[in-house]
Amino acid sequence: MIKPGKHLWRLQIALFAVCLFASPAHAHKVEGEPPRIVSPAMGAEVGDVRIPLHIWIPREWSDRAITVTLDGTDITDPLAIVRNRGLRNGGGADYLSVMSLEGLAPGIHMLEARFSGADSDVDLVRGEFSFAPHGAGVRFRITDAQGVLRPGRVLVFDAAGKTVNLRGPNFRESEGTHRDKRGFTAFAPKGEGYFRVPPGAYTLMFAGGLRDEVQVVEATLDQDEHFEIVLPRVVKLPDWVTADLHVHTGRSGDSYLPDAFRLESLICAGLDVVVLSDHNHITDARPALERLDVEGLHLIHGVEARLAEPRPPEATNRRVSRAHMNMFPVNPVGEQPAQEAPNVVAFLDSWRARQRAHPHAVLGDRLLIQLNHPRGIQIKPKWRVSRKYALFVAADFNAEKAIEDHDVDWLVPDDWASQDPLMRTHPLDVDLLELMNRASATVYDEVRTDWFSLMNRGRFLTATGNSDSHTIHAEQAGFPLNLVRMSPPAPGAAFDEAGFVDALARGAVSVSNGPVVDLRVRTLWQHAEPGGTLRVKQKKVTVQVTVQAAPWVPVHEVRLIHNGVVVERVALREPLPADGRVERGKWSWRVSVQEGDWLIAEAGWPEADPDGRPTGLYERIAPGHRPIGFTNPVRLIGDTP
Repeated sequence: MIKPGKHLWRLQIALFAVCLFASPAHAHKVEGEPPRIVSPAMGAEVGDVRIPLHIWIPREWSDRAITVTLDGTDITDPLAIVRNRGLRNGGGADYLSVMSLEGLAPGIHMLEARFSGADSDVDLVRGEFSFAPHGAGVRFRITDAQGVLRPGRVLVFDAAGKTVNLRGPNFRESEGTHRDKRGFTAFAPKGEGYFRVPPGAYTLMFAGGLRDEVQVVEATLDQDEHFEIVLPRVVKLPDWVTADLHVHTGRSGDSYLPDAFRLESLICAGLDVVVLSDHNHITDARPALERLDVEGLHLIHGVEARLAEPRPPEATNRRVSRAHMNMFPVNPVGEQPAQEAPNVVAFLDSWRARQRAHPHAVLGDRLLIQLNHPRGIQIKPKWRVSRKYALFVAADFNAEKAIEDHDVDWLVPDDWASQDPLMRTHPLDVDLLELMNRASATVYDEVRTDWFSLMNRGRFLTATGNSDSHTIHAEQAGFPLNLVRMSPPAPGAAFDEAGFVDALARGAVSVSNGPVVDLRVRTLWQHAEPGGTLRVKQKKVTVQVTVQAAPWVPVHEVRLIHNGVVVERVALREPLPADGRVERGKWSWRVSVQEGDWLIAEAGWPEADPDGRPTGLYERIAPGHRPIGFTNPVRLIGDTP
């Protein structure tokens, strides 16, 4: 018997949890259950004209032909995907697509999905929803400074500053991990977009990527409206391309994005290059991109490969993950190496062997490996840092110690110490180190310390920053991104994937979630930029740092870092310039150096306030981010060729 007062709160919490997770919006499907339309849920009220369609099906249905009808009319999405779920996420498979409801009459409507296979009867899945279109339709047109249509997006906030769920008052996104619960962004990949909202007062924020201006419109919407928006590209980078090297599609078990929403989010973020890196799956979304009929985005085949600890054959528990690594560019044809490997060295060797066995069409056996989130993942700023899939945490890594002195038996083979040092694979024989992952400043600070220590011990890995985006809102693609020094292709010309890989490998990269930092180091005879080397014939070099940022990006401080130590620091009087300046300043210093030194530049939030975050427009556009930009190093080498 429960005593009144003492244990009643426990019963209340238990009953609340049962109701919450038994509700259709939260229930995880499991093998053996009947198929069901997850989104829009049965009886949901839909208010916008473009919504996600998500159907859970048994795994044995995943290879069947699928036809979707709305009130008997075929609306099958040519960009729809079917992917299998892992058992951890409930098993089965998911059908993910986008539905257009423009022109649909208000009222109750019937969705039907037909699944037919060669050896099976036709199976049906049905669901009803109510279409009650919001009272105000908003059409918008986005152009650049020359009046040419360009990609962009609009973020919709109510009068209280809260995000507006465009889909409808009780519409839940088909986002099984509950990262994105509300759809408050409308995309215009070709420059023209449309959405509907209930009558009321709104703040509309029209944006592109971090190089672009932002336009804010305060509007009372009680009827159909049209907006002409000019979004100029204000940060000019003619010799750089922007890249996000870690992006997921709905083919990853913890992403529920249809291809149309995924690709539109990449285009509207102003990205030039994206590495699609689904979990243990090589994705080719180029056919979907061609159907969208947009230009300017180059997709690279990649995969986020999982390194797991081997289990005995009789083990029933899940594999223990040690790390995630991006492999790119890869050939989508050919088996992938096993996730389980006896040590990190064997794992790296297995992927390089695959690249030799299945060479890339352009780069042959050239393979880049990026160590992802080595200190953990912080999906949202208010969530704790998850230390899963974090190699440096699992190994209790200390860059000051020799690798063989680390007290784990899965970094190197047993005979590694006796092998020829010039021939053996090092467990950190990777090309890229993901320094920034999503908006996590905590992870950035930790991995930054590792990176400095590694460089001081002579191991130089190109530092990168990536969104690790699985969603539209929680992890915005292109925040942060990599600025890779190379000329963009001319209109209609093929992208130079080999040149891109070369630039990444040598470290010709700056990373940014707002501030764009450039570095040049000079002697009397020569100069070098990030990723370059400079021969030292004198004891001092001249260091020049330039910082640009869109007017909505706060830049409080500029720092010059020499061998991991800040040697110059400049506080900016106007973090947000009132006159809309893009170039925040140029600085020049004389620095004493010697052979083996390295220099990087960094700008953004003040280092003395690690827990602080900006407010205002930047926080709305890039929620949770602490603005930061940094370069890869210029290395100083001896005078002897």
